[in-house]
Amino acid sequence: MNDKLKKVLTAGFWVLLWVYYSSYAVIVYWDSAHYYSYIPIIEGKVSIQEWDIVRGPVFPYLLYFIKKIFGSNNFSLVLVTFISYAIMIVFVKLILDKLAESITDHRAKFLFYCVTMLLIIVNPILFGYYHALLTEFVALTITVVSCYIAWKWIYFDCSKNILSAIGYSVFFVVAILFSWFLKQPYVAVALFPMILSIVFSICTNFNIKNIIYRFITVVLCVFTLSNTMGMWNSFLNKSGLDLNTDRNVVSNFGSQLAGSSKNVERYADEEQEKFEKKYLTNSKLSSEEKEIISKKLAGKTNYMAFKIINPNGHCDDIIVYDIGNKTSISIVQGASIVLKLTSTYPMDVIEGYVTGYFLLSDVYKRTEDTDAWPIGIDKTFDLDASYENTTIGSNIINPKSSIFPMTEKLYNGVKDLDVIYNPPIIFQSVLDRDKDFFHRMYSITMLLLPFLFIASFVLRLVNRKRLKEFEKQEYDLLILLLGFSIMNACVYVFTGSCIDRYQSPALIPMTLAYMIYLKKFVFFIKNKLTKNKYETI
Repeated sequence: MNDKLKKVLTAGFWVLLWVYYSSYAVIVYWDSAHYYSYIPIIEGKVSIQEWDIVRGPVFPYLLYFIKKIFGSNNFSLVLVTFISYAIMIVFVKLILDKLAESITDHRAKFLFYCVTMLLIIVNPILFGYYHALLTEFVALTITVVSCYIAWKWIYFDCSKNILSAIGYSVFFVVAILFSWFLKQPYVAVALFPMILSIVFSICTNFNIKNIIYRFITVVLCVFTLSNTMGMWNSFLNKSGLDLNTDRNVVSNFGSQLAGSSKNVERYADEEQEKFEKKYLTNSKLSSEEKEIISKKLAGKTNYMAFKIINPNGHCDDIIVYDIGNKTSISIVQGASIVLKLTSTYPMDVIEGYVTGYFLLSDVYKRTEDTDAWPIGIDKTFDLDASYENTTIGSNIINPKSSIFPMTEKLYNGVKDLDVIYNPPIIFQSVLDRDKDFFHRMYSITMLLLPFLFIASFVLRLVNRKRLKEFEKQEYDLLILLLGFSIMNACVYVFTGSCIDRYQSPALIPMTLAYMIYLKKFVFFIKNKLTKNKYETI
């Protein structure tokens, strides 16, 4: 293909992509309107004391700058989200360029590009998250960029180029900081690729300079993030906001860890009153725990109590922690409860986490039944189960108002963003036709994810001596993509936040991983048929 034709096809691709993308409005949800309500605070029209501490400053400031530069209208949101979408596409292309180097047949290479891009572009769940005025469209792009940079960083020799070494370190410092203040759980989209890259790099290039360089990068990330968090919290505290509330994600992380297990039940307020009346005669309490409750009743402290439930549904033990003026136990205390449960009821704990993983994978449904455990989970296997992947992701498909139903007060803050969109029927039919396929593929991919990760690791290890260099790099990328995806899922399983939308950053890495496996499988079959030299899957 000559350069002129290549440029024409590239320009045509971007024009068509823009037409396709801009045919749909950006949907404003309840949380979107909540984020938008921060703009008057940033503008100084509303007191900083109205800031809800659960929200970081990145997304509100992004919305503020969009409004300041482009105005308050839906088209400006479409333009900015498309820029994020385009950056994601560019970095997917960079990954594919590297993977396609081993494909000598031009038609096969073209097909590899087309199939991968189509699986990303026509995925209504992914397309919908990019058209939702939520943090996901930013997190999705950071994920792809971080995975690509982390993959390149594995093979980087810090002694050869000091400027590049600094550049890599600065990228991860900034990406982790940015992702944390975008939305705290999304720190994973930069942190996990970095961790996996460091592990791979040290294993493949074990020398003191490399270890020190990677260690310094980690220290810089921790130092910068912890100090910035401290400055932000100090600013909020000086502004008169109470950080010791259940809206503080970090402060409540310990309780989330403990509460993620089905064997733990926290005493509700009404139960606590009844519990306090008979605590002195409760044989499950130690003398230290009884003293904590006595101090609480005297108004000197506060506590948090947990029931430890055995596999038969009976209370085996009660754990009481003094939390003072806080709203949660510490991370160490939460982890200690989990470790104790794991050693006492290992199979029960594992079953509970597997149930959470199935919920995150959209093969279990949420219910309103609060009498059975897991609360809100119907443990019936169903590939058509879905939650926010439907209500937010593929919700983009049907033409409608761009404002999701919300209270009048919230609507008044975002009414300038309200438009009726009616995209071309060809786009509608493609997304609508593919909806069920991609919802089921998400579930199937999630179910296979742990097994594919283990298989990739084992194959990389077993075949390490006979793998060609490009195959080693493919396996490294494969394990990095699958490793990130499963680590991201574990964050939500182990904290009890099993909402499928939170796994959306893994949508593109999982798609790319499957395409790498498909490519390897085709190579394997081709070599068998042509009796070429054996090439590992």
